[in-house]
Amino acid sequence: MVTKGALVNNTSAFQAAIDAAAAAGGGVVYIPEGYYYFTGTQSLVVRSNVILRGMRSAPPFWRNDFWEAG
Repeated sequence: MVTKGALVNNTSAFQAAIDAAAAAGGGVVYIPEGYYYFTGTQSLVVRSNVILRGMRSAPPFWRNDFWEAG
């Protein structure tokens, strides 16, 4: 997770969690709310029977009057 003043590459940690869930036969890798930094030449590979789940189930929808619209 990104911390103040320093960027921490989360690629390996996320891939390890995905791989562990796959080795257990599948499951959900929950991603807590936050900002994450990924870098390098390696992409995340989501394995069969593994779901990445975060704080939202869909990308956010922003409008200029978001707070007034309720």
